[in-house]
Amino acid sequence: MFDYSGKTPILFQEHAVIETAAKNAGTSQLVFMWWDLQMDVDGEVMLSCAPRWAHPEPSNMQWRDHWMQAVYYLPTEMPVLQDEQFQLHAYHDEYSLWFTTKNTANGSKGCVKGQDERPICTCGAHVVCSRMRIGMHNDKLRRQAWVSALSKVILPSSVCLCLGQGSLLPLIAASLGAKQVFTLEDSAMSRRVTESFIDTNGFKNVKIINKRADTVTKEDLDNHKIDVVISEQFFHTSVLPWDNLYSWYALAHLATHLTADVTVMPRLARIKAVAVCFRDLWKIRAPVGSTEGFNLQKFDQLVTGSATISDALIEPQPLWEYPGTALSQPLTLMEFDLTKPVTEQTDMQYVQELLFECTGSCNGIAFWMEYDVCDETSISTGLTQTAKVGELCVWDRYKRFVLYYCSFAMIFYQVFTK
Repeated sequence: MFDYSGKTPILFQEHAVIETAAKNAGTSQLVFMWWDLQMDVDGEVMLSCAPRWAHPEPSNMQWRDHWMQAVYYLPTEMPVLQDEQFQLHAYHDEYSLWFTTKNTANGSKGCVKGQDERPICTCGAHVVCSRMRIGMHNDKLRRQAWVSALSKVILPSSVCLCLGQGSLLPLIAASLGAKQVFTLEDSAMSRRVTESFIDTNGFKNVKIINKRADTVTKEDLDNHKIDVVISEQFFHTSVLPWDNLYSWYALAHLATHLTADVTVMPRLARIKAVAVCFRDLWKIRAPVGSTEGFNLQKFDQLVTGSATISDALIEPQPLWEYPGTALSQPLTLMEFDLTKPVTEQTDMQYVQELLFECTGSCNGIAFWMEYDVCDETSISTGLTQTAKVGELCVWDRYKRFVLYYCSFAMIFYQVFTK
């Protein structure tokens, strides 16, 4: 408990222990937490940030995009039986909260030595990779799609080059029997993590090149010619989905190091879009108007005026966190042939029309990338299930998408089926 009233000091170091019992048998893997905020001195007004299934007033929940719930992954999983007693240890310092669990069935108390210390990443992967990136690494369907596609082209004579950062594709290519795999890693931290993956798995046919694509020489490639180029289309510095097309530009610098019949994976990229009616997300850009008896129109004018000057029309958002209904079928805006040099690509400008197929309030257009790895395999960084007009969209949980907010005048504009 944190007392913000000033009556009691806030401790910079604190440890609390809760004795509880398991309702069901299973394995404890994480702690799910949220905040309850006492808004007044007498405790009559309580603002709960609990999820619906634990909220004191589930029928009167307020939407918010702050004071969110959080998940903490326990350092060690603990199996428990139904009704078995165990301890939950909670810690905090000036900056962090962390948790551990302790089985008390044997009568012991307290945590194992060292568990009460603030967890610090020593492998480097959790420093380099975001939660979303780690989720991508653990995405079985995504990984299987790549394994299936690569198994069709990797031969014992294959010389592969991977473009991207912190990718597992070099390890997959090596495990499929490629003669030699090169990967470009110009990020020092990312390179160290990839090196640890290679060493742990004992691969001798994977070489990391600490250079940008435009500075690679034939000596860096041990005088090999590359016949398979692979890219997960991921770079740590990318903000928008199409920023990852950097690999296409990097490939142009490597043209002299490629065989005439080089295989490029993915071979095709598309920018997709769909019109959406978001249940709540539109509120972060909507004017407040009048609320609780206060007229905030002057505040709205100030914010919207500043936003017009400084905010981009589009911004990345993890849309899987925000329920939204599809109002149109997905549309392909642009298509790029990644097997052809980007230097041969002319300027592209397309005008497309979205057909609204159901009634709704169009308050956003979502954009994402879709890649054809090969003829049989496509990977979407957006919708993971076919969009059904009038139903909730199902989004990839490990990517941010681009959202174009429709103007406030359109937010409440009802669109009808043509």
